[in-house]
Amino acid sequence: FHRQGRIPFDRDRKTRIVSTSWSSNARKGGPIYRWLDEHLDRQRFDYTFVGNCSEPLPHARRIAPLRPRALAHVLRQHDLYVIASAFDPCSNALIEALACGLPVLYLDSGGHPELVNGAGLGFESADEIPQMLDALVENYDRFQGRIRVNSLSNVAETYLRILVGRPVHIGSSS
Repeated sequence: FHRQGRIPFDRDRKTRIVSTSWSSNARKGGPIYRWLDEHLDRQRFDYTFVGNCSEPLPHARRIAPLRPRALAHVLRQHDLYVIASAFDPCSNALIEALACGLPVLYLDSGGHPELVNGAGLGFESADEIPQMLDALVENYDRFQGRIRVNSLSNVAETYLRILVGRPVHIGSSS
């Protein structure tokens, strides 16, 4: 999951929104994705859902679950990521979208605010989504510029520092 080869954002075309989920559990956001699918301004936005969803999404482009490389390719073809899972402490799907350079519209729940860290906007109810999509599009470069994703080696070193009690460098000869 990286930004290389992503399709640049362009206000002269429809904004491409994507959501992903491996699980069809309703707590992964199905009711909110359904609301989005029903209320999205299709003159301005295209919506793609990759994976499994607890709700029908008749207007969205649906893609079955994908292996990581193919999923990353799809993410890089989109402009914004919407995540509506509730009480999710550290969503891999969210991290993958950020790593691909997508600003995020997220349910203000669980670890989403901490992971997004200014690279998107949080909503508490679905009816806030349209105005927040407008703000993300209007300030796209600013939100995209705030994306920060730690490398896997940085995360591993942090965990090891906590567990061992001193700095440990991955790949060091000591």
